[in-house]
Amino acid sequence: MSVKQMVWRLLVVLTLAGLLAGCSNPTVTVVPTVAPTTAPIVVPTAAATVDLQPTFNAIKTQSAATVVANLTQNAPPAIPVAPATATATKPALPAATLAPSSTALPPATATVKAILTPWTVVPTQAAYNCIVIDYSPKMTVSYPPATSFDVQFVIKNTGTTRWLASETQFHYLDGAKMQKFGDIVKLNTDVAPNGTYTVGIDMLAPITAGTYRTSWQLTYGKVPICNMALSVVIK
Repeated sequence: MSVKQMVWRLLVVLTLAGLLAGCSNPTVTVVPTVAPTTAPIVVPTAAATVDLQPTFNAIKTQSAATVVANLTQNAPPAIPVAPATATATKPALPAATLAPSSTALPPATATVKAILTPWTVVPTQAAYNCIVIDYSPKMTVSYPPATSFDVQFVIKNTGTTRWLASETQFHYLDGAKMQKFGDIVKLNTDVAPNGTYTVGIDMLAPITAGTYRTSWQLTYGKVPICNMALSVVIK
């Protein structure tokens, strides 16, 4: 038998002996109340429960405000909307408060008449002027077709400037072109104011019968002095 088994058996015997002794001599044993020598056990008070929900709500509110601020900063500028026109009818002002107009309006039937400025022909300047005092042939004279003849103009200087032969000339203007030797005829001498000059132009009658008109102009340099024209009968 091992030592361990022997110890267990001894403990069992002692226990049984104690039980038997208690049953044979019951003795009431008064156990005195002994004051506890140890400090009382203090149960710690539970800490007050803290409600964290308001803190969470504040954090969510602040986050939402931050997002809205960012969106507002990056958003395009808002287009101003004109305030709606009030539909209420304004009370009419009394007639006594209306000032009369100082400007009279024209009647509805008034018409505006246009003012026409007549066009004025500027006459040739007095320094350069002339008149035709005679010419040939007359309308009573006729020439056969393809016949040579002369046209003459007798003109008078009615201006205040002397016509220099080197600056004054006759030249063809329009009409039947019957001249033989070009469209320009030079003066042979100067013509003083109130003086006269006879210009002769060699002509050749057309081959077809009829009445032909020819026009010429007297110029001093580039200044026109006067025009002259005549008609020739060919038959």
